[in-house]
Amino acid sequence: DVGAVRVLKLLGIERWQLGQNDQAIALLKQVIDIRTQSLGPNHVETLKAAEDLGLVLQKQGKVSEALALFEHVRDGRRTQLGAEHPSTLNVMHNIALTYRDNLQYDLAIPMLEKVRDARKVHFGPNHPTTITTESVLAAAYLGNNQMTQALPLLEKVYAARVASHGPENPATLITGNDLASAYRILGRNDEAISMFTKVRAAQTAAL
Repeated sequence: DVGAVRVLKLLGIERWQLGQNDQAIALLKQVIDIRTQSLGPNHVETLKAAEDLGLVLQKQGKVSEALALFEHVRDGRRTQLGAEHPSTLNVMHNIALTYRDNLQYDLAIPMLEKVRDARKVHFGPNHPTTITTESVLAAAYLGNNQMTQALPLLEKVYAARVASHGPENPATLITGNDLASAYRILGRNDEAISMFTKVRAAQTAAL
């Protein structure tokens, strides 16, 4: 029953949002099993359920399980929609984010650059999805000590997020903190102190 499967999926997502990850995983696995049997493993709805489960597993640090699901979704979407379709790019972003969180910068950075470039073409350089990928890419550059690439991208993302979300938004604060760290690493101490001070003030205002 389509309605029953939709309810299972919504319950799974709700449990995830509440931090009840084990319950979320069990529910989302049920959804995948039902949709695989009724629609096939590469149906768009089956792939979306697999991506949802991959996100939960990613947050739990279950890297290999998350990557296996994301890669299955990527391959299915490439076949059905094309390599640069927005939905394919979404799951490629998630794969690259998983690599970055696992400190596999050699795998994360080229994929993030590819997704960033494709999103620029599809959506424009200042679209939220482009900025989101650029923020992950900038953090990957920073983590990999590629400061020449990291600094200008962090400055761009920080300015874009201040303009779109305001200085007190959590995403803005994360980028501001990364930008301050980049200034410090490069020995630009006055700019580092100024940015750290700005971030702390915004954090205090957000409380």
